[in-house]
Amino acid sequence: MAEQQRAVPGKSVESSGKTIDEAIENALARLNVSRDAVEVTVLREASRGLLGFGAHEAIVKLTVRQPDRPASPYAAEARAEDKAEAAPVAVPRIAEPPRPAAPSEGTDDEQDEGEVVAPAPQATRPTAVGASDDAGEIARQILLDMIERMGLIADVQLLERPPEDEKDKGTIVLDVIGDDLGLLIGRQGSTLNDLQYITRQLVANKVGHWVNLMVDVEGYKQRREDRLRELARRIAQRVEDTGRPAHMEPMNSYERRLVHLELSKIKGVETESTGEGDRRKVGIYPAGWAD
Repeated sequence: MAEQQRAVPGKSVESSGKTIDEAIENALARLNVSRDAVEVTVLREASRGLLGFGAHEAIVKLTVRQPDRPASPYAAEARAEDKAEAAPVAVPRIAEPPRPAAPSEGTDDEQDEGEVVAPAPQATRPTAVGASDDAGEIARQILLDMIERMGLIADVQLLERPPEDEKDKGTIVLDVIGDDLGLLIGRQGSTLNDLQYITRQLVANKVGHWVNLMVDVEGYKQRREDRLRELARRIAQRVEDTGRPAHMEPMNSYERRLVHLELSKIKGVETESTGEGDRRKVGIYPAGWAD
């Protein structure tokens, strides 16, 4: 215990392991501190590869916490969610033809300008799509083939999110259903995002144009979106009550845009994306804060 007390706040080490937990334990042994005394950053997920390629160990970075440093509510929810998910089977970004450009997509920086470049997330639940939807059925068969090659037994339900307005063509949703599919989700949906990326690439190559589609696992993304909206509203209410700004944890561009759109309905707050790269996050401010 005396050794743990001499750990220097802010000291960091990186370590690897066959799993994230193993990598964390290796780093804790080097720091000689308890799990509660550090902040964990996952630098790379462990991967068993796909079809025998791309296997590698997990890499984590542990930083000794500053005394009395509070944890954010968003981080707490993310940790609780991660514990409910099984260790991921990483899907490597295999080489595919370049994705055809789509008017509704852009770079991460482009999406952050008001976060309205891509089609807005839909609160409306997806509905079933008929088998006559050629692009959707092609996407479904491609995804089924990949899942089979990964050694999993599952089916894919073809759904559709209705257009938000006359400018939106809607979104094809491929919802994977079956047992023990946490492996397809990964840490905070990272494996699922990679699976969606590959599916989009293969479908675009097959049909000759970009298709707006989402890959989900038994409604995981829909539930995550609902939780994120609820969390954003709670933080916005606190900002209104206290008059003090707050920042959410770093998120990808899609989730940042979702928060911007959700909080645009609240007149008492304003939002702005700050930070760089993977650390980019949404700041929530009282209305007129920058004036």
